[in-house]
Amino acid sequence: MESASVTILVPASERGLAAIDELQEQTVELLNFQSVQSKIFGGQIAFNLLPEIQTARRTEALVRDQLSTLLAGRMPTAALAAVQAPVFNSHAFSVFFKLKEAAGAEAIASVLRDSGSSIIVHDEDGLSPSPITVVGSDVVHVARIEADPSLPGSFFLWAVADNLRIAASNALQIAESLMLAPTGH
Repeated sequence: MESASVTILVPASERGLAAIDELQEQTVELLNFQSVQSKIFGGQIAFNLLPEIQTARRTEALVRDQLSTLLAGRMPTAALAAVQAPVFNSHAFSVFFKLKEAAGAEAIASVLRDSGSSIIVHDEDGLSPSPITVVGSDVVHVARIEADPSLPGSFFLWAVADNLRIAASNALQIAESLMLAPTGH
């Protein structure tokens, strides 16, 4: 990979139960033609997107650090932009990347399918994954892998993951590995 840029659509659940409650309350208030109250978010989040600049910078730094650890210098760090989305849970990612060598969308899909059990690549003829459709799944769902016709070697893809379920799954895997690790006794 030569470069990548990712827009992260951040769910309310990343900000805690109070943020989920605020999204629900704002939604009800708007549907009842009432003015909305904002305690957690910097404005109306229901039916809206918010830049939440300081929170976005913290999210971007966290993801950048995690990617750096996971990739260990094998790929360049992606440019990241986090946006607060009006969804209760599940991250959504719009990814743009440029490869150093020529490849097709099907080859990229094949590599992702073969990368292990933590990624599901959806076919075009099925329902594309969304923050709602992935709730309860502990894998990353990828769809719409498409070449950018204006820039050879460049692609877009869409990915979605249940942030609550993946966090719980990762915690369980860590706990299991610690429990199964040989002790120094």
